[in-house]
Amino acid sequence: MKMQNIKNSFPGNLLSALKLFTVKRLRGQKGSTLLEVVLSLGLFGMIGGSFMSGITSSIDRSSIVQERFTAENVASSEIVFLKSLAYDSSSYYPVYGSIPQGYEINIDVVDISPLDYPNTLQKIVVSVYRDNKTVLSVESYKANL
Repeated sequence: MKMQNIKNSFPGNLLSALKLFTVKRLRGQKGSTLLEVVLSLGLFGMIGGSFMSGITSSIDRSSIVQERFTAENVASSEIVFLKSLAYDSSSYYPVYGSIPQGYEINIDVVDISPLDYPNTLQKIVVSVYRDNKTVLSVESYKANL
């Protein structure tokens, strides 16, 4: 491609910026100048930094998703277990099975039966905690028909 065609294809500001970084070499001289090396290292550092930032963000998101997934499995298993048990008017239900290390479960049971039909409906809230922080709360209802 001719030099004239290249000049016409770029805006004027870009060409003048490129001319600032053009270094004339003496005949027979090969290799890179210090300016070219510094610029390429700076560009490489910026690209590497943004790549590492993306990787770190991805790892953080992955751990949050894993924590939520575990909490959902624990809570749904607990709800299924509680619904399989006989209706208990004392509102006490045991915790099902083993809980993954670092997680805790709290079961709140509230009698919400209508006055005409006592001991017929309970609201069950299963809360899953990790490091004393609530990860997930799931609520369901248990009927005594």
